[in-house]
Amino acid sequence: MAKRYSEHRALNIFSFEVEKWEYRLHKHNFFELIFIEKGSGLHIVNGITAPYDPQSCFLMTPDDEHEFIIEETTLFSYIKFTEILLQERADAVWQKRMKTALQHFNFMGQEIIGEESDRSKMFVLLRLMQQEYRENKLSNRLILLDLFSAMLLIINRNSIIRDDAGKKITTATGDKIHAILAYLREHLTDKEKTSIENLAVVFGLSPTYVSEFFKKHTGESLQQFLIQSKLKIAERLLKQSDSSITEIANTLAFNDVSHFNKVFSGRHQLSPKAYRKNSQNR
Repeated sequence: MAKRYSEHRALNIFSFEVEKWEYRLHKHNFFELIFIEKGSGLHIVNGITAPYDPQSCFLMTPDDEHEFIIEETTLFSYIKFTEILLQERADAVWQKRMKTALQHFNFMGQEIIGEESDRSKMFVLLRLMQQEYRENKLSNRLILLDLFSAMLLIINRNSIIRDDAGKKITTATGDKIHAILAYLREHLTDKEKTSIENLAVVFGLSPTYVSEFFKKHTGESLQQFLIQSKLKIAERLLKQSDSSITEIANTLAFNDVSHFNKVFSGRHQLSPKAYRKNSQNR
């Protein structure tokens, strides 16, 4: 069983250089943004092995287990954070946007940044965060939060050009499907905004063509996408929050708690209550 590490600080930024990785396959109760400053080797995430080299970026969630195999002395820079960090800013819209971004990352062990220009921006933001973290100046924390949110938005921008299997959506789909996916992720719990009628208006499609267009370019129906996306969030909330099952059902805009139980059990062959209990016993 993978060892689990804990972090009680909402935000921790640090760097270290090593020739040999000493932290065997492990999990943690926090998120990690990992930046490769120099060096090369392999990164093993949830059984999937991917190479890394300078300028690589990875995002680990509390659900992931991973380790590195270092081939060349590597300088790592880390940003560790918990969901408590998102609560430090008294802005409900900002909190929702950041949480939505985090809940949809799924890179299957790959680098989180596919665009070269965005990778450069991520390292610029890292430098600014490192400097701000070391200093104790006026508005320090607010600046850190702004820099951090810019990072998440860049990662989210890169995530929406990948499908659920971690492969890039082909350019033949055009910008429209990317925009639709981003819009759905942002408004996942708003039934009116994710309705076929509204999507048709917002994206200039015929209401009768929306479902066909979506399935043609994503391989799944609009309803499947919405349900599966909500269930992924539900899994994380059941594992990491103290929210009641009724609160989770309401937060994710299921019809009612009975509907949530039925849909969740259909996917996991476990009720939400049993799923939470099992995850706590691991």
